[in-house]
Amino acid sequence: MRDYRDESGRTRQRTVRTFGFVDALEAEFEDPVAHFRRDEDVEAKVVAMWSRKYAERARHEREKVLERARQLVERPGACTRAAHYGAAQYVRDVTFDAKTGEALEEAGVRPQIDQAAIDEAARLDGYHLIVTSETDWEDFRILDAYREPWRIEESFKVTKTGGLESRPVWA
Repeated sequence: MRDYRDESGRTRQRTVRTFGFVDALEAEFEDPVAHFRRDEDVEAKVVAMWSRKYAERARHEREKVLERARQLVERPGACTRAAHYGAAQYVRDVTFDAKTGEALEEAGVRPQIDQAAIDEAARLDGYHLIVTSETDWEDFRILDAYREPWRIEESFKVTKTGGLESRPVWA
């Protein structure tokens, strides 16, 4: 664990584990003006992170999706793709109508929960992989930069929702 200072200046401990390495990754570049594509090797840093908080959040979110998957298995005719978005990844033998999005009931085929897909998702709980061109940065600096955009989004939300009062300006 590593100490850091939060926004209020209090010292806290990080509850994440990281692993970073630099490697050459193949990237595809497209030039829309000249109409060509090319592949190049680009030096990039890869940071793998695991967090208990993210693992618990992923488990909780998956449980909500699994409840919709169970409904899809029990009553496929009453379900639509839009209402059960994400749940179909945990269900085998389910098809949806391309136009209406309704689940189709096929004779002799009964949708089933896909336990292998659930186990695979659970195995990856809490892991994040960040790829960056900043090869000389430390792992935690990359993680901090990755987490920073929420502050920008929060400031936009304040200006959009009326948290910022102003008077009309007439030119």
